[in-house]
Amino acid sequence: MLFFDIPATKAGSTQTILMYGHRDKQPEFNGWRSDLGPWTPKYENGKLYGRGGADDGYAVYASVAAVQALKAQGKPHPRIVGLIETCEESGSYDLLPYVDALRDRLGDVSLVICLDSGAGNYDQLWLTTSLRGMASGTLKVQILTEGVHSGDASGLVPSSFRIMRQVLDRLEDSKTGRLLPASFHCEIPSDRLEQAKATAAIPGDEVYKRFPWAHYDCGGSTAFALPTTTDPVEALVNRTGRRRCP
Repeated sequence: MLFFDIPATKAGSTQTILMYGHRDKQPEFNGWRSDLGPWTPKYENGKLYGRGGADDGYAVYASVAAVQALKAQGKPHPRIVGLIETCEESGSYDLLPYVDALRDRLGDVSLVICLDSGAGNYDQLWLTTSLRGMASGTLKVQILTEGVHSGDASGLVPSSFRIMRQVLDRLEDSKTGRLLPASFHCEIPSDRLEQAKATAAIPGDEVYKRFPWAHYDCGGSTAFALPTTTDPVEALVNRTGRRRCP
């Protein structure tokens, strides 16, 4: 855990801004350009290339750059602290113990800035206002107490896979992916919908085209996997405001 504490320059301020990020990395994967690589950083046309530059190695630099920008403009700021963890890619299982240990040093936190999100392009600053979470669990279906020969049991013993499908059908419409319980849904504020329209107008079709869709050779013609929608606004709202199973 990297913790930093920047004193307030705003007179009379008693509140604290918390900047959060992480510096552990995903595997380097492949697809690097011939003159680039994950282990040798390279600075080119104002951009730094290397492993973890996006997720989430920029967090510390973004924090420092933001504070320096305020100072360069002579803008006062409240106290700023930072928590940069090293376990996010493994589930952040040690983050809460660190928060507990640093509780007295964190102070009165009034704003949390999470430095770990995406961007629509590199031409402007982006702010994430809605980010999907995850609820996970373990589903187990048990019909027999031990394994038996399928030729003896099939047609008589109910299929555990079929029962599991029926259970999942209570939660999700398998045709559309819509979650059925009303408690999974909320009304999206009108101002957020207007923001989504303005945001989707910038990347346009790239909202869905940027994904590596599979394609198949079907006897001389090519078939492609398709997204749930090709409307940029609907695609953006589906990713952020609506609750769906992946």
